[in-house]
Amino acid sequence: MTKQLVAPSAPAPGGPVRHRHLRRAAAVAGVAALIAAGGYAATTTFGPDSVEPAPAPAPAPAISSTPPLTREQALREMREAIARAYGPQAGTTPVARDQAMREMREAIARVYAPQPGRSPVSPEQAMREMRSTIRGVYGPQPRRARVPREQAMREMRSTITGLYGGGR
Repeated sequence: MTKQLVAPSAPAPGGPVRHRHLRRAAAVAGVAALIAAGGYAATTTFGPDSVEPAPAPAPAPAISSTPPLTREQALREMREAIARAYGPQAGTTPVARDQAMREMREAIARVYAPQPGRSPVSPEQAMREMRSTIRGVYGPQPRRARVPREQAMREMRSTITGLYGGGR
């Protein structure tokens, strides 16, 4: 079977093109109606069962005879509240900075100290073990012969010319 290229004929006026636009408009309107119906259903399903009226606003407080707080008083009260909330709790004593630093150093020394029965590994031995592990995971890497600089430059220019064209 061969493919034959034929130019499409122009549709008759008022023919299938007009109907295509009507069908497309009807489909868009149908999708919009489905989205609206889904939104309504979701709102009624997941929305509150009944809407309670908002409470009446509280009456304005009566003017008191106490003077307003000054900035310094407000800051002092705020600092005291923070100290009560985040300060030392009952039954605990504050730890001195030097004692905390000493405890931290001892904890690090316990975690990272040499293990009994193992001697420290030399850097050369560590590199050999690391390379051996990498070879075991990824396989040996083939040795490549060194390419002279001129040959490398020639190959690079050839590749760039092939990719981007030779014109400047």
